[in-house]
Amino acid sequence: MTEIDKIIFKNSVVMLLLFTFTNASKGLRNLTLSVYPEVIRRGQSAQLHCNYEVFDVPLYSVKWYRGIFEFYRYTPFEHPPGKTFFFNTGIKVDLSVSNASHVTLRNVDFNLNGNVSCEVTTESPSFYTATATSVLQVVEEYEWVNVMQAKRTQKMWKKKFTEEIAHAACDTVEPLQRFIEV
Repeated sequence: MTEIDKIIFKNSVVMLLLFTFTNASKGLRNLTLSVYPEVIRRGQSAQLHCNYEVFDVPLYSVKWYRGIFEFYRYTPFEHPPGKTFFFNTGIKVDLSVSNASHVTLRNVDFNLNGNVSCEVTTESPSFYTATATSVLQVVEEYEWVNVMQAKRTQKMWKKKFTEEIAHAACDTVEPLQRFIEV
């Protein structure tokens, strides 16, 4: 490789790295979707939280889906920025408290059980797009009590198992220490 080829190669690598790292700071990152509460009683409200980070590019839109159907869209440069789409599913979006990061659903019913998604898109020229999905679970009152009891029981078993493992570890360490000391 000649000296000129080496210089061209080094400059190309530097330019590639510079381009990569300057674009890495732009865009859309850390997209997650949370449903509160985790288990929703029929007739109650639910909040869907779409958490994301947008860097050096403006937000274009946040779209919310139940399955494949869009039910809410937030577009900051339109008036009004929040819009609902009804496709005969009974989704009731509370526009007064919904925005670019969360949506409040009122009077949820069983037909909302299933996957919900938020899709975040940034403005041109890149139009970065990412989607997060979570499960919305609607139950009757008695089912809700059973689900919550099951979650508590699961936590109790986990705690008990952890304590037993710690106790077993202590039982093992003491004889080993005596063995080593002798």
